[in-house]
Amino acid sequence: MLQIDGIRYAICSNGACIEDMHSRTRLLSFTLGPQVVEQLLETFCGERFEAFVDGQPYCDGEYYREPLRFGCSPAYVDYVKTTRIPVDDMPGFMRRHIAVLDSVDIMCGTLEHKAELWEKTKQLTDVYVTSSSPRLIEISAAEAGKGAALRHLAQILNIPPQHIAAFGNGDNDADMLAFAGLGIAVKNASKRCLAAADYICPTNDEHGVAITMEKLLASN
Repeated sequence: MLQIDGIRYAICSNGACIEDMHSRTRLLSFTLGPQVVEQLLETFCGERFEAFVDGQPYCDGEYYREPLRFGCSPAYVDYVKTTRIPVDDMPGFMRRHIAVLDSVDIMCGTLEHKAELWEKTKQLTDVYVTSSSPRLIEISAAEAGKGAALRHLAQILNIPPQHIAAFGNGDNDADMLAFAGLGIAVKNASKRCLAAADYICPTNDEHGVAITMEKLLASN
């Protein structure tokens, strides 16, 4: 996608940053506060983490070597292997980069485990908590979120919300769809995402986004 000239701006790490892909510069960045990172490590001691630094994800070494054992979908194994850098001491890594963490993910092997950990996130302060996958809890600075980032980008580019269309499939897309003038969820999106959408398009397996984008462009 980055080879397409028309794609210039990227909202990354659940809205923790906005990048200009042409100049390779950040237009906006919200990192987790050091005290939040320490609180997170204490609250979730013993859990397995992913951490994002300058948009690069780093993950627990054992998870990287055997992602299926930790609840990763077989469809995502190649994605994990090609995008993540393994780290054998994630708490140590997070403390060494404590001032520059875009966001942190907590691995959840089961839905029951996720529910337990989600309750624990209520102990954290000054954070934005969301999820894009049944196996993840994703934590960013309180100012983050795809909706907030899209709002900032719209202000920078002087584009009113009614001229924006946004697509999504996960809980972490819901606030973005709510902000956009036209929020579109794929049919197999999460319940929260579907509830935030103005329009439901065919599933990702049915190329719903591409079909709908072509219709939108043709109508204009």
